[in-house]
Amino acid sequence: MRASNLIVLLLIFMCSITLSRAQWHDYQYIRPLTDVTGQWHAIKLPKDIYGKVTNDLEDIRIIGINEKDTFEIPFLIDRPKTEKKEVAFDIINKTSNAAGFYYTFSLKGDTVINHLSLRFQLTNFDWKVKLEGGNGLDEWYTILDDYRILSIKNNVTDYRFTELRFPEARFRYFRLFIPGKREPELESAVLAKNEALKKAYDLYDEIILNTVIDKDKKQTLLTLDLANPGRISYLKFDVEDDIDYYRPFIVKYLEDSIHTEKGWKYRYRSVYQGTLSSLGERKFFFPAQTTQKLQVSVTNFDNQPLTITSIEAGGEVKKLLARFNGPGEYYLVYGNRKARKGSYDIENFRSNIPSDITKLSLGEEKKIMKAVAQPPSPLFENPIWLWAVMLVIIALLVLFSMRMLKSK
Repeated sequence: MRASNLIVLLLIFMCSITLSRAQWHDYQYIRPLTDVTGQWHAIKLPKDIYGKVTNDLEDIRIIGINEKDTFEIPFLIDRPKTEKKEVAFDIINKTSNAAGFYYTFSLKGDTVINHLSLRFQLTNFDWKVKLEGGNGLDEWYTILDDYRILSIKNNVTDYRFTELRFPEARFRYFRLFIPGKREPELESAVLAKNEALKKAYDLYDEIILNTVIDKDKKQTLLTLDLANPGRISYLKFDVEDDIDYYRPFIVKYLEDSIHTEKGWKYRYRSVYQGTLSSLGERKFFFPAQTTQKLQVSVTNFDNQPLTITSIEAGGEVKKLLARFNGPGEYYLVYGNRKARKGSYDIENFRSNIPSDITKLSLGEEKKIMKAVAQPPSPLFENPIWLWAVMLVIIALLVLFSMRMLKSK
């Protein structure tokens, strides 16, 4: 081996040590993971972490340390799903009388349903329908009565509520009654059993709600201020009015703010549009956004503004599913705006992850200290080390030179 090659190898070794030490120094926060006893574990992300990570959670990593190495642990974010099992059926009767119109659905096989979705060619209606079930066509049992469905379409709004939700029912036949003299023109129907895997939500309690009525724009402007940044994907409105209503609304989140001589100027970005209605639950779900301030604008048209006493805000609980690598110390690190999403093999094998895995505890958060920028210092501040390295290099050069002379 030539002396020049040996010197190059020494330099490469020294650089590799420096890089390995700085590998996680680009992250701002670290938390220890305790009670790692098996291969698979779950980690619930706390609410206070979301203001310190990117909105898409790409800068979260799990690192492990043992006697030999520092390594990265593969993980993925758990995604609960809602299963919708549609049921095959035939419409065997379409009849009418002076009271209204009947549609009879015959199910193929013995099954349970809890959902009926309807679509009509008519665009403006307001009906109170009745749904019945039976195992024959001569005796019917009431499932829903005076259940309101409606559709409103004009220049300012387009709203439909045509889904029937009810407790699980098992019948061979289902009959829908729609009152009225005008044919509903049923275009399609979907009978299904919805098996929703309940998602858990973190609620943000310390919310300041400010309400402003803009009479000129005929709007109610609601501003939600959170005590700390949160990851919001759910709002629930508490409306005091006991009347029928439907009001379009827009949800915006604070994207940026600028301080000027006249005070703060806020820039919002829209994240959701919906309709606040007296029908059904006033819960709304939308893509999660990390923010500390939300704005909701409700259009009142020519109606009196609604009395909205409170708004509940929450975000879906996020859980990491991680595969660990034996004994060692493990840490959760995060807070690196330049980081990209980790790419792991287990993302392609979700079905192989055990369903019953234990949860890990997160330790106290600590900030990763950054080295203060200083002028470059010599590689060896102690001159004795410098002379020692020089003597070693000179001895190696003499040794290789003598070997080359002897070989000639």
